[in-house]
Parts: sequence; C-alpha cells; structure tokens
Amino acid sequence: MSSTTFFAPAERASAADVLRQSAAVRGSRLLAEVLAAVPDLLVVLNPQRQIVFANRAVQAFLEDREGAEGMRPGELLGCINVKDGPGGCGTSVACGTCGLVGAILAVVREAEVEQEARLSLESGDSLDLRVRTHSIEVDGERLTVVSLRDIADEKRRQTLERLFFHDVLNTAGGVQGLAGMLRDADDDQWPMLTDLLETSAGQLVEEIRSHRVLVAAEDGDYRVNAQPHLACGFVREAVARYAPLAEEGGVAVNVGALPQPHLVETDAVLLGRVLGNLVKNAVEASRPGMQVTVSASVQDQAVVYEVHNPSVMPRDIQLQVFQRSFSTKGSGRGLGTYSVRLFTEKYLGGSISFRSAEGEGTTFRVTLPLR
Repeated sequence: MSSTTFFAPAERASAADVLRQSAAVRGSRLLAEVLAAVPDLLVVLNPQRQIVFANRAVQAFLEDREGAEGMRPGELLGCINVKDGPGGCGTSVACGTCGLVGAILAVVREAEVEQEARLSLESGDSLDLRVRTHSIEVDGERLTVVSLRDIADEKRRQTLERLFFHDVLNTAGGVQGLAGMLRDADDDQWPMLTDLLETSAGQLVEEIRSHRVLVAAEDGDYRVNAQPHLACGFVREAVARYAPLAEEGGVAVNVGALPQPHLVETDAVLLGRVLGNLVKNAVEASRPGMQVTVSASVQDQAVVYEVHNPSVMPRDIQLQVFQRSFSTKGSGRGLGTYSVRLFTEKYLGGSISFRSAEGEGTTFRVTLPLR
C-alpha cells in the first residue's frame, strides 16, 4: 500500500502477518481469556495499528458486520474521517486532532496512556470515548492493548448541565437585577423597566425551552412538526434576535440577499435554533467593526441559508467543529455547532457545510428541501 499519509503511517501488515500475530495472542491462553473478559471494547493492535485480537464486547458491537481483524480502530467504529485518509484510519488531516490515534501513537514513548477522544461517525452520530493504551510483548513482538469506554452519557450530562446553568443563570440574574431596580424606580421609569423585565423573562423561558428541545433531540425523542413557512422569514427572525448582541460587541448583523417568497415545509422551532446558533457563533467570532451577513436562496428545489462573517477559523478548529463536546469557549460549552448538525441532518432532512479561508472569511451553509 502507498505510504502517503497526512498524519500516522499508512503501511499495513500483510494478511499473513495479521493471522500470525492473532494466533500468537490467542495462543497465550491466560492473556486471551483475561482480555476477552474485559467489559469495555478492547482490541490488541500490531505495530501498523491493525487489530489482531478483539474481545467479546467488540464482537457484540460488530453484530452483522465483518470481523475486526486487520481493521484499524477508526474503521471498526465507523469514523467519518476514514474515507479522507489515503491509508484509512489515522492517515487523514483530521486524524491529527484525534485522541484515539494520539493515544495509540503515544504508547510507543510511554508504557501506558489514558486520554479522551471524540469521533464523528458516518452514521451521523458521535462517540465520546475514554481511551487507554498499554504496550505488551507477545512472542517477542510489541503489541498495543487499546480499551475504549463509552463516556457519552457522562460528557453529555456534564455539558448539558453546564450549558443550562450558565445560560439560565445569566438570564435569571438579569431578571433579578431588573426586579431590584423596579423597587427604587421613579414612576416615569416604570414603563421602560417593565418592558425590559418582560423581555428578560421571555428570554429565560426561551432558554429553558431551548434546552428541553436539545435534550429531546439528543435522546431521539423529538417529534418534528413540519409546517409550511416563508423561507425568508427565518433569516429576518435570526437577524432581529441577535442584533442587540452584535451591537454590544460593535458588530453589525445584516440581512443579505433573499429569494422571492417561497414556502419551506420545516419545523420552525428547530430551524430557528439552527440559524440562531450560527448567527450567534458568527457574532461572537467577529471583531468590532466586522459585519455578519445572513442570506437565503432557492436552488434545485432546496432553500440554502448562509451565515457569513469575515473571521477565519484556525485549521484545528475546522477539523473538530461539528464534534460533540468540542468548543473554543472552554469546558462544557460544546453543543452549539454539534446541535446545529444534529437538528439539520437528523430531524430536518437537510445538510450543513462550511468554508473558512483567508480572504473569504467563514460561511456556514444549511441546505433544506423545500418540500
């Protein structure tokens, strides 16, 4: 096989070598029985990162798929980046940010490695894993034991809790502050303060609803309510909602080109959150004086929404932007663009992509069928 790669070595062992290494592990009866009994997904890799042994948990995970031997871990799990590497798992550009590949490579320098990994799968789902790698010697050859524990529920709970408490407490604090101001306000200040209080209370309710929708979507329990809506209305709504946030940061958010009136049959709640998240992210990524533009067009029986800002995302962020739990805003702030892809692809029947390059800025593109 070609040695071309964007990250880890691409070369693979021959089928005969994989069989020989597999037989060596299975021939060590005590070792094989101990490895087989581990409840986590556990594989033994040869120096080319190919599986030569898989425990019972892996066999159960595979179900009707072909056997694991000879595959690499990302290929076993269905990682979306496998097809982008000239040598499969470990050889694409995105593999440079993969905690799983990193842990496998690091064990060459360290006896034991433990770290977390996030994988986006071809199925549209994501995996949050705790990866442990350990080097062993079998028949004079160094092999790597890799155990994979699914920590998706743990990470999801932590992230949702932090998001909820962060967003809701911020808004609730504003409500509390306005209520305190009302106590000492003059009569002529009451109309303005009560309007602000009503707006803040509405935002608080909206935050709670937003998190309820996200939890239901993550659990697969959200029921899509598709109705005909004017396609351009979602653009104007997203711009109006985040114009105050943009103004605070010295950023302008504007409506760009819009199509002639077209109806799109979609779930207004989800599409509103998709565009809202993208506009909010674009505003927060922009510097004072920059402009965010939200536009829409109709192409080939589909409506295409675009959110553009002049900033450029660093390459490492581009490679992870749709992964659950990844965020540039710190721990526990990682469901923004992940939820956008979840809502768009799993529930709205559309697709999402982006382009970020010097001289062009960053544009997120959401494509939805008109019917």
